[in-house]
Amino acid sequence: MKEVSAIFQLLAFLLQAVAALGYQQADITMHHYRQQIYLLEADIRNGAEVSGALAQDSVFGFEPLGTLARRHQAKAAVNGMFFDDLGSPAGLLCEAGRWIRISDIGTPCLVIDQTLSIQNITVKAFWQSGQSGGRIYSYNTGAFHGLINVFTADYGETNRVFRPQATYRLTGGKVTERFLTTEPVRIGEDFLLTYLLPEDTAVEDMSWQQLPEFVPVFELGEEIAVRIQTIDSAGREIFPQKVYQTGGWLVKAGKNAAKPQEDFIGYTTSLQPRTAVGINQKGNLIFIVADGRQKGRAEGLTGRWLAEVLTEYEVTEAAYLDGGASSMMWLENGLVNRPAYPDLLNGKALAHAILLSRKRHCSTFRY
Repeated sequence: MKEVSAIFQLLAFLLQAVAALGYQQADITMHHYRQQIYLLEADIRNGAEVSGALAQDSVFGFEPLGTLARRHQAKAAVNGMFFDDLGSPAGLLCEAGRWIRISDIGTPCLVIDQTLSIQNITVKAFWQSGQSGGRIYSYNTGAFHGLINVFTADYGETNRVFRPQATYRLTGGKVTERFLTTEPVRIGEDFLLTYLLPEDTAVEDMSWQQLPEFVPVFELGEEIAVRIQTIDSAGREIFPQKVYQTGGWLVKAGKNAAKPQEDFIGYTTSLQPRTAVGINQKGNLIFIVADGRQKGRAEGLTGRWLAEVLTEYEVTEAAYLDGGASSMMWLENGLVNRPAYPDLLNGKALAHAILLSRKRHCSTFRY
């Protein structure tokens, strides 16, 4: 690992003078395999700004990384959270203090507020109306029987439910409209509360007074509060501005924490393109992308090798972002890496990206 250490010591020196954002690329040999590594460093205390972006501005959909970055006028971007076949980000997602998706996959999160951290958090949502209240188990994750399901505008124009339902539209924290229907309901300004009814319910012949006792019934004008509680790994309540759930630990307390298998992402022992997010000893945010699947140029990394690279770069905490063909880094005018995907201009279409920019008074990129 001597050659890797020397390269990363040089990169660390080059990036010391970066005011807000810094970029470097390294061509290294690691365990007898040639690798191409790309690094972004962001100092949020000195003007760097970090934000997430959803494809199509919705929890469903796909958009190339370059298109997303240009649309948001970012200076740099990397692929973000893992996602499913429908283009829905996997896990907990909060942007600008607003929760977009609450669906914990049991992995650490990048948490951004006044400080940076990568940690396991617990997020719970509750509803309250007068003396009544309870847990919300589905928040922009679909509609499930026996639960109050919440849908915000991030979910799309409607709740996408084609089943018997009792749905309430809230505006300003009050019920403004309610629906007994089998058709999708438009979400509106605030959010919807949807409760699924039995499949054989003939809603067209039913009044609100005829609903079964287990169905929550809210009156027009009734106030309903939705509260989201976030508890950090130390058991304290926090109020984060941004939360992006990752695929699993790579580095903890400066030590290699990569496992051969992660519950969420599976085996990590094959050579693959990889993307990681970390925090270094200076307290700056680090993004690393490694190319792969390119014999003789960039073979790819295992999870443990990726953690080795991160620790050589003095990263103290780090976790996986989505990888494989999604591993991409975009800088100002185009992709800087060579992803395992044919479109080298804008990259693969994905569901979520992490964008970097800088405040107006900050200096430009240091290369």
